[in-house]
Amino acid sequence: MVDRVRTLGTHVLLFSSGHFLRVLAARWLALGAAAGKYLLLSTASVSALGYENGLSGPVIQLWNDTRHVKAPEPRDTAVQTQSKETSLWPQRQ
Repeated sequence: MVDRVRTLGTHVLLFSSGHFLRVLAARWLALGAAAGKYLLLSTASVSALGYENGLSGPVIQLWNDTRHVKAPEPRDTAVQTQSKETSLWPQRQ
């Protein structure tokens, strides 16, 4: 796969499982495939492989970027509980 991507001579976009991408990154750096186990990769993360000083200098330009994944906003349970109680039970006077 690495040889195939390099022969294209242009930008390539790949989507795959984390396990495959970790091995791809290790091989990109001319490491053994088993070295991929040291590269943490989160779900829906973005990574970029590239070069420094031409094809002889493969590098990881960006790895495991998850800034685009928005964390769920915290919910205020006190407000929700109060609104449910007032809508279900009449107020006593």
